Amino acid sequence: MPLQNGWRWCSLCSVLFYGATPNAGHCPAANNGPHNPAGSSDYSLTYNEKREHQQENWRWCGHCSNLHYAVHHGNCIRGSPHSTDASSAYVLDTGKPLEHQQAGWKWCKKCSSLFFEAAVTNPAINYCVYGGKHDATGSGPYSLHAAKLKK
Repeated sequence: MPLQNGWRWCSLCSVLFYGATPNAGHCPAANNGPHNPAGSSDYSLTYNEKREHQQENWRWCGHCSNLHYAVHHGNCIRGSPHSTDASSAYVLDTGKPLEHQQAGWKWCKKCSSLFFEAAVTNPAINYCVYGGKHDATGSGPYSLHAAKLKK
């Protein structure tokens, strides 16, 4: 199963973004500045291969660096659809988390990004590009492979 490391949680807007490049994307909670990985684990995503209990059609946006569900083309922070031209085809685990996985991830029906719902009890880090809080209505439970789990 191919895995890609380098995914991070943004402590400002709560989304999952690709942080293994010099471009840390654009965060709506940082006035379009870079995402902030402070306190994040190093997450790994499965790509180009789907197994049982996984959902496909997740993509990386080359502009904001967020992971988003490509079936629902939410808009990027720049106001246009997410840019997925250079993205791999990612799959996410659904259901009960396996060992070394972190549960608590959800899909936002407004921006289509994956966000860490377990951290959004603090409204300061639950910020959707569409304004207000991320909305997990209709989302299933997602779990991510984490090298170092956040406490």
